[in-house]
Amino acid sequence: MTSTRLVLLAASAKRRNYCIAGRKWHENQHHIWIRPVGDSLPDSNDALTTREIQFQNYRIPEVLDIVDIHLLRAANHPVQAENIFIDTAFKWKKVGRMPVSHLEQFVETPHSLWLNPYESYGVNDSFPSNLVTAQTNSLYFIKLEDLTIRISTSSFNGRKRFHGLFRYNSVNYKISITDTNIYSEYGQKSEGDYPFGECYATLSMAPFTERNECYKFLAALIKIQD
Repeated sequence: MTSTRLVLLAASAKRRNYCIAGRKWHENQHHIWIRPVGDSLPDSNDALTTREIQFQNYRIPEVLDIVDIHLLRAANHPVQAENIFIDTAFKWKKVGRMPVSHLEQFVETPHSLWLNPYESYGVNDSFPSNLVTAQTNSLYFIKLEDLTIRISTSSFNGRKRFHGLFRYNSVNYKISITDTNIYSEYGQKSEGDYPFGECYATLSMAPFTERNECYKFLAALIKIQD
Protein backbone atom coordinates (compact mmCIF):
# COMPACT_ATOMS: atom_id res chain seq x y z
CA MET A 1 0.00 0.00 0.00
CA THR A 2 1.24 3.48 -0.86
CA SER A 3 2.18 5.70 2.05
CA THR A 4 1.36 9.37 2.46
CA ARG A 5 4.11 11.88 3.24
CA LEU A 6 3.33 14.64 5.74
CA VAL A 7 5.17 17.60 7.18
CA LEU A 8 3.99 17.59 10.79
CA LEU A 9 2.78 21.02 11.89
CA ALA A 10 1.05 19.93 15.10
CA ALA A 11 1.81 17.36 17.76
CA SER A 12 -0.18 18.16 20.83
CA ALA A 13 -1.53 16.52 23.97
CA LYS A 14 -5.06 15.14 23.97
CA ARG A 15 -6.31 13.32 27.07
CA ARG A 16 -2.88 11.78 27.74
CA ASN A 17 -2.62 10.74 24.10
CA TYR A 18 -1.72 12.65 20.94
CA CYS A 19 -3.32 14.82 18.30
CA ILE A 20 -1.16 14.96 15.17
CA ALA A 21 -1.70 17.03 12.05
CA GLY A 22 0.33 17.92 9.00
CA ARG A 23 0.34 19.06 5.43
CA LYS A 24 0.62 16.55 2.61
CA TRP A 25 4.02 17.06 1.04
CA HIS A 26 4.83 15.57 -2.34
CA GLU A 27 6.28 17.14 -5.44
CA ASN A 28 3.74 19.09 -7.53
CA GLN A 29 0.87 18.39 -5.14
CA HIS A 30 -1.31 20.80 -3.20
CA HIS A 31 -0.29 20.93 0.46
CA ILE A 32 -3.65 19.80 1.88
CA TRP A 33 -4.18 19.27 5.61
CA ILE A 34 -4.46 15.78 7.06
CA ARG A 35 -5.19 14.96 10.70
CA PRO A 36 -4.44 11.24 11.27
CA VAL A 37 -6.83 9.77 13.84
CA GLY A 38 -7.44 6.41 15.49
CA ASP A 39 -10.33 4.31 16.73
CA SER A 40 -8.63 2.20 19.41
CA LEU A 41 -9.70 4.31 22.40
CA PRO A 42 -13.10 4.22 24.12
CA ASP A 43 -15.80 6.90 24.26
CA SER A 44 -15.31 8.09 20.66
CA ASN A 45 -11.85 9.42 21.52
CA ASP A 46 -10.03 9.58 18.18
CA ALA A 47 -6.65 10.57 19.66
CA LEU A 48 -3.61 8.48 18.78
CA THR A 49 -1.73 6.39 21.32
CA THR A 50 2.03 6.27 21.77
CA ARG A 51 2.16 2.83 20.19
CA GLU A 52 0.24 3.99 17.13
CA ILE A 53 2.55 6.88 16.25
CA GLN A 54 6.04 5.80 17.34
CA PHE A 55 8.77 5.09 14.82
CA GLN A 56 10.73 1.84 14.56
CA ASN A 57 13.24 3.25 17.06
CA TYR A 58 10.35 3.99 19.48
CA ARG A 59 10.80 7.76 19.25
CA ILE A 60 7.69 9.94 19.07
CA PRO A 61 7.11 12.22 16.06
CA GLU A 62 7.73 15.93 16.58
CA VAL A 63 6.63 19.12 14.88
CA LEU A 64 8.61 19.66 11.64
CA ASP A 65 9.29 15.95 11.18
CA ILE A 66 8.65 14.71 7.64
CA VAL A 67 6.96 11.32 7.97
CA ASP A 68 5.53 8.58 5.80
CA ILE A 69 2.33 7.05 7.18
CA HIS A 70 -0.39 4.74 5.90
CA LEU A 71 -3.99 5.90 5.87
CA LEU A 72 -7.24 3.97 5.54
CA ARG A 73 -10.31 6.13 4.98
CA ALA A 74 -11.96 9.40 5.87
CA ALA A 75 -13.20 9.46 9.45
CA ASN A 76 -16.33 11.46 8.56
CA HIS A 77 -16.02 13.62 11.65
CA PRO A 78 -19.04 15.93 11.98
CA VAL A 79 -16.88 19.07 12.08
CA GLN A 80 -13.23 18.32 11.26
CA ALA A 81 -12.96 17.69 7.51
CA GLU A 82 -9.27 16.72 7.65
CA ASN A 83 -9.61 13.59 9.82
CA ILE A 84 -8.47 10.29 8.27
CA PHE A 85 -8.10 6.94 10.05
CA ILE A 86 -4.57 5.51 10.15
CA ASP A 87 -3.62 1.94 9.22
CA THR A 88 -2.11 0.55 12.43
CA ALA A 89 -0.56 -2.38 10.56
CA PHE A 90 2.29 -0.07 9.50
CA LYS A 91 4.84 1.81 11.60
CA TRP A 92 5.34 5.50 10.94
CA LYS A 93 8.63 6.33 9.20
CA LYS A 94 10.61 9.53 9.65
CA VAL A 95 12.28 10.61 6.41
CA GLY A 96 13.59 14.06 7.33
CA ARG A 97 13.05 17.43 8.99
CA MET A 98 11.56 20.61 7.54
CA PRO A 99 13.76 23.68 8.26
CA VAL A 100 11.97 26.62 9.89
CA SER A 101 13.29 28.74 7.01
CA HIS A 102 11.12 26.72 4.59
CA LEU A 103 7.81 27.11 6.43
CA GLU A 104 6.64 30.21 4.58
CA GLN A 105 5.24 27.97 1.81
CA PHE A 106 2.62 26.62 4.24
CA VAL A 107 1.38 29.94 5.65
CA GLU A 108 -2.36 30.59 5.30
CA THR A 109 -4.09 33.96 5.56
CA PRO A 110 -7.71 33.43 6.62
CA HIS A 111 -9.72 36.57 7.21
CA SER A 112 -10.76 35.28 10.64
CA LEU A 113 -9.83 32.40 12.93
CA TRP A 114 -13.24 30.76 12.59
CA LEU A 115 -16.11 32.54 14.30
CA ASN A 116 -15.97 35.32 16.88
CA PRO A 117 -19.63 35.94 17.72
CA TYR A 118 -18.92 37.73 20.98
CA GLU A 119 -16.08 40.20 21.25
CA SER A 120 -15.20 39.22 24.82
CA TYR A 121 -16.23 35.55 24.59
CA GLY A 122 -13.27 34.09 26.49
CA VAL A 123 -11.20 36.38 24.27
CA ASN A 124 -12.39 34.63 21.11
CA ASP A 125 -11.34 31.12 22.08
CA SER A 126 -14.66 29.40 21.30
CA PHE A 127 -18.09 29.71 19.72
CA PRO A 128 -21.43 27.85 19.85
CA SER A 129 -21.38 24.52 18.04
CA ASN A 130 -24.71 25.20 16.36
CA LEU A 131 -22.98 27.79 14.19
CA VAL A 132 -21.24 24.92 12.36
CA THR A 133 -23.72 22.92 10.30
CA ALA A 134 -21.33 20.83 8.18
CA GLN A 135 -17.72 19.66 7.97
CA THR A 136 -15.28 22.52 7.66
CA ASN A 137 -11.57 23.28 7.77
CA SER A 138 -10.44 22.92 11.37
CA LEU A 139 -6.73 23.71 10.96
CA TYR A 140 -4.80 26.86 10.06
CA PHE A 141 -1.09 27.57 9.82
CA ILE A 142 -0.53 31.29 10.28
CA LYS A 143 2.26 33.74 10.94
CA LEU A 144 2.05 36.03 13.97
CA GLU A 145 4.03 39.21 14.46
CA ASP A 146 4.01 38.95 18.24
CA LEU A 147 2.74 36.39 20.75
CA THR A 148 2.82 36.29 24.54
CA ILE A 149 2.61 33.11 26.59
CA ARG A 150 0.55 33.50 29.76
CA ILE A 151 0.95 30.99 32.59
CA SER A 152 -1.80 30.78 35.21
CA THR A 153 -3.19 28.24 37.68
CA SER A 154 -6.58 26.64 37.31
CA SER A 155 -8.92 27.35 40.22
CA PHE A 156 -10.64 24.03 39.47
CA ASN A 157 -7.77 21.53 39.74
CA GLY A 158 -4.68 23.61 40.58
CA ARG A 159 -2.90 22.71 37.36
CA LYS A 160 -0.91 25.18 35.33
CA ARG A 161 -2.64 26.62 32.30
CA PHE A 162 -0.90 27.95 29.19
CA HIS A 163 -2.48 30.50 26.87
CA GLY A 164 -1.23 32.36 23.83
CA LEU A 165 -2.18 36.03 23.59
CA PHE A 166 -1.98 37.66 20.17
CA ARG A 167 -3.72 39.94 17.70
CA TYR A 168 -4.74 38.75 14.23
CA ASN A 169 -6.46 40.91 11.63
CA SER A 170 -7.37 43.49 14.28
CA VAL A 171 -8.95 40.89 16.60
CA ASN A 172 -7.53 39.96 20.01
CA TYR A 173 -7.23 36.30 20.97
CA LYS A 174 -6.38 34.38 24.13
CA ILE A 175 -6.22 30.71 23.18
CA SER A 176 -5.23 27.61 25.13
CA ILE A 177 -1.87 26.06 24.17
CA THR A 178 -1.68 22.27 23.67
CA ASP A 179 1.87 22.20 22.25
CA THR A 180 3.82 19.76 24.44
CA ASN A 181 7.09 21.55 23.62
CA ILE A 182 5.73 24.68 25.32
CA TYR A 183 4.79 22.60 28.36
CA SER A 184 8.37 21.31 28.57
CA GLU A 185 9.99 24.71 28.03
CA TYR A 186 7.72 26.76 30.29
CA GLY A 187 6.48 24.14 32.76
CA GLN A 188 8.82 25.20 35.56
CA LYS A 189 8.22 28.92 35.17
CA SER A 190 6.05 30.87 37.59
CA GLU A 191 2.74 32.53 36.74
CA GLY A 192 3.00 35.52 34.47
CA ASP A 193 3.38 36.72 30.89
CA TYR A 194 6.37 35.71 28.78
CA PRO A 195 7.15 37.32 25.39
CA PHE A 196 7.46 34.71 22.64
CA GLY A 197 7.70 37.13 19.74
CA GLU A 198 7.30 36.47 16.04
CA CYS A 199 6.28 32.92 15.30
CA TYR A 200 4.41 30.45 13.17
CA ALA A 201 1.32 28.98 14.81
CA THR A 202 -0.89 26.00 14.07
CA LEU A 203 -4.49 26.63 15.13
CA SER A 204 -6.87 23.73 15.64
CA MET A 205 -10.63 23.82 16.22
CA ALA A 206 -12.66 21.02 17.80
CA PRO A 207 -16.16 20.58 19.24
CA PHE A 208 -16.68 20.03 22.96
CA THR A 209 -20.06 18.33 22.95
CA GLU A 210 -20.59 18.48 26.72
CA ARG A 211 -20.70 22.27 26.50
CA ASN A 212 -22.11 22.61 22.99
CA GLU A 213 -19.09 24.71 22.06
CA CYS A 214 -16.30 24.57 19.50
CA TYR A 215 -12.94 25.48 21.01
CA LYS A 216 -9.78 26.81 19.39
CA PHE A 217 -6.32 25.60 20.38
CA LEU A 218 -2.74 26.60 19.66
CA ALA A 219 -1.51 23.14 18.68
CA ALA A 220 2.02 24.27 17.76
CA LEU A 221 4.15 27.36 18.19
CA ILE A 222 7.33 27.64 16.13
CA LYS A 223 9.54 30.58 16.96
CA ILE A 224 11.05 32.51 14.05
CA GLN A 225 14.69 33.13 14.81
CA ASP A 226 16.14 36.58 14.29
